Amino acid sequence: SVRDEEGFSRALDRIHHQVGTLSSKVLNGTLPSGVARRITASLLQHLYSSLTDAILSLSDIPDRQVPALQALLKKARCDHLLSTPGEAKLSAAAIRFLTPARARLAMLEDLLDMSLDDFENLRAGGALSIFSSSEVVKLLEAQFEPSARR
Repeated sequence: SVRDEEGFSRALDRIHHQVGTLSSKVLNGTLPSGVARRITASLLQHLYSSLTDAILSLSDIPDRQVPALQALLKKARCDHLLSTPGEAKLSAAAIRFLTPARARLAMLEDLLDMSLDDFENLRAGGALSIFSSSEVVKLLEAQFEPSARR
């Protein structure tokens, strides 16, 4: 569960280790680097999507839990696993192309500690279009106390 920060953190450590081992010791050297990178990106895409979905499924996100959730989201980023030894580091654009779910993960991390005013300004400006309208409503309800403004 995402609410069990320590257990979730250990699970992320295991995922980093397993994907890293698979990427560096199994895929690289066995497959062409581009194919190995796409397989690793697919695994990371699934991780990023699953983590985002898990947080969006929370019905309540108390203020005291926000720093721990943000730390988990930051820890989940493993872009370095997309780099192949001996090749140039991937650009941010290449990472966005290979793992589009990472943008949602990063945006969610930022949204978790925004004020209601900031959240509403982003929503009104269309900046939250990366999320479905039902996801935006669910996040709004989980983060902020019921009020006429919410």
